[in-house]
Amino acid sequence: MENRDRACVIMDTTLEELQEIARNSTDYRTKLYEKKIDRSDLSPEQMRLQGANRWYAEQNSEIIFYRDELEKMVEKNVYDEVLGGCKENLEKKIYERIMNLDVKIIGSIHNIDSNNKSVLAEINLNYDEPNPRYEYYNKLEDFEKELKTVKRKTSFSSETGDQIWLEKYTIEIYTHSFRNIDEDIKKLIKKTIRNNLTYCIKSGKVIVPEEYLGKGKAGIEEWRQIKSSSNKNNSMEKRILKATYREKRLFASDNMYNIFREMTEKNHNWKIPSLEIEGRYNQQKMSALITEVFKDKSRQEFMEMSEEDIMKKMKEYWKNILMDAYNAVDAIESKKGQ
Repeated sequence: MENRDRACVIMDTTLEELQEIARNSTDYRTKLYEKKIDRSDLSPEQMRLQGANRWYAEQNSEIIFYRDELEKMVEKNVYDEVLGGCKENLEKKIYERIMNLDVKIIGSIHNIDSNNKSVLAEINLNYDEPNPRYEYYNKLEDFEKELKTVKRKTSFSSETGDQIWLEKYTIEIYTHSFRNIDEDIKKLIKKTIRNNLTYCIKSGKVIVPEEYLGKGKAGIEEWRQIKSSSNKNNSMEKRILKATYREKRLFASDNMYNIFREMTEKNHNWKIPSLEIEGRYNQQKMSALITEVFKDKSRQEFMEMSEEDIMKKMKEYWKNILMDAYNAVDAIESKKGQ
């Protein structure tokens, strides 16, 4: 039988409840769950190893929102409302639906090899079937018993590396990610409606005929195509230009992430501070960055740039940023102690 990773629903909640938890916290991270494991049965020698390797003995898992997952969840609920018969107040109903969805915080134990296990946590926004790669525990106490078996080697490159037993497992959320989640959801709803339901809503009411709604998403798209083809302002040439511009922007965004990765991952170290790019996972900030880098180019000039020229300009932008930082560090003079 396949030795699957183990998991358990640590917390059943909603986005509305998580936002309330975040808003009531003044800390950078907010704790959702903590389990301390009794290791009083360990030998004195092992306890000394445990103390010297707290990084392995105390595992902290942060719940992270991935933008694409959030967008897919919003899109699904937009379609569910429209196809489910909603005719008016669409944005409000979708918002209320999403903020009160059943959200699950899931803890998991991963098998690395026979001597190594790791613990993680994730948020399930899709309220769908349990992940088939997990063996789920129905009771939290059974999962917590399994936590007692978690140990890790301090060196994965050595077969004789010391092993450290898990002493504490914590699940937290980044407070700032959830404090204004309501506004993020509202923006995504507007964006989804704007991108996916053109010609489907008028004066806040859904105007797609029932015969098209009965065909599901394909019917909605069919209705949009019919209405689009009859719109004189929506010529083929304009659609091609819009698509070309979107593709160029997407190319720039994707490769900007590659630049970030090369800048930050080479010397990344979990034990000490290392370089990071603030805002790299914020889609709105990323879009603003692309606009800033190419601010001296008109829309037409940007579309006519080659991929090579786009990469060159983005590299030059970050070279200048890093050179300014280099010069600033070089100019610092040591201060004598007081």
